[in-house]
Amino acid sequence: MELKFNYSNAMIKEHEIQGFEKMIEVAHDMLHNKTGLGNEYVGWVDLPVNYDKDEFARIKAAAKKIQEKAEVLIVIGIGGSYLGAKSAIEGLSNVFYNLQDNKKRKGPQIL
Repeated sequence: MELKFNYSNAMIKEHEIQGFEKMIEVAHDMLHNKTGLGNEYVGWVDLPVNYDKDEFARIKAAAKKIQEKAEVLIVIGIGGSYLGAKSAIEGLSNVFYNLQDNKKRKGPQIL
């Protein structure tokens, strides 16, 4: 898959982008070969194919149980510990999720 960038309306010119091409290739190789500084933190690169399938099955089973039995799910956290859950909730639902009736929502209210 190739990523294309239409920079015709950007405040950057083609020759400026081409100047970064080699640095981008080096960064890409370092990331995928896990050779750069901080390489112990790039496990996410392989997540689409390399993950703990047993843990994922346990998470799906817990989610199903919560959907079937709970009326309300409360997410507790401050700052960064809450932002991941908040982002996932907002990305996977609509603004009025909690206001919908139970049949449309197909799961508990999330607070």
